[in-house]
This record gives sequence, C-alpha cells and structure tokens, in this order.
Amino acid sequence: MPSKPELVESPHSRAENRDELGRFKPGFSGHPSGRPKRDEASIIAQQVIEENAVEIVKALAAKVKAGDVSAFLGLAERAYGKMPQTSIVTGDLDVNLSAKRTRLAEVLALLGDAS
Repeated sequence: MPSKPELVESPHSRAENRDELGRFKPGFSGHPSGRPKRDEASIIAQQVIEENAVEIVKALAAKVKAGDVSAFLGLAERAYGKMPQTSIVTGDLDVNLSAKRTRLAEVLALLGDAS
C-alpha cells in the first residue's frame, strides 16, 4: 500500500502569519510567489480569437442557424447566463418553521445564560 504524502507547511501559511480570525496579517500572503502565470495555450487561444473575431462570430451564427444545439447553448449561455436548474427532492421533509424558531429561541436562551 502506498504511503500518504507528507504535508509540508509553507512558511507563509504558518499560524504566526495569521491574525486571531485566521486571516493573513499585512505583508503575508497565501500566494507568496504571486498570481499564477497564464499557460501558453490560453495565450494562443486568446490571440486566435482576437485576430479572427468576425469570422468566428459568422461561423458560430451559421451553426446556430443550421440548428446546432451545442452552438446555440454555448452562445445563449454566454449572452444570458445558464438557466437555473431545478432539483426534485423526495422524502419526508421537516419544514415546521414554528418548531425550528422555538428551538432556536431555546438554544439562544441557554447561550445567554451561559455567558
């Protein structure tokens, strides 16, 4: 069985570099080397799109007009955002808000007494 890799704590993430809420103190960062650089492929893709924008839009429009569903979805989601997805929940759901509010009041009262 392979052994688990040993976690090495970064000197920048040590507890002494954080405040009492766990946030980084001024001068310390979770990314001491800075923001990650973009990869070569994303740079090339951006250049191709920028240099051929009109042709790409025309080709995409032709695909949408021809009935290409994936082209339509890609274009529509870029223009209007993704459609909200619905979820169907089955089973017994306890949605008695009155009981929940009563219980919350009891817990808050107990916490108030503890302080």
